[in-house]
Amino acid sequence: MIKKTHVKSFYNGIFVTCYEHKNVKYVANQHGDWDVYEGEYVRGERTRIIPKESDEIKNIINEYTKHHGGKR
Repeated sequence: MIKKTHVKSFYNGIFVTCYEHKNVKYVANQHGDWDVYEGEYVRGERTRIIPKESDEIKNIINEYTKHHGGKR
């Protein structure tokens, strides 16, 4: 199951979208891309960055939307 929450950005302190799937967190960053954290959302623990146009994040958002009545 995919869970959507909001987490406080390390960069500017505002709340940003976070999708969590299989203990991997996809956190929106200030450039529009997604920072990936495997495990906890901890400053400096980002494992990779995926571009907003990647199939990986598109599939996660589509799956979440499908199970939540079309709401992103």
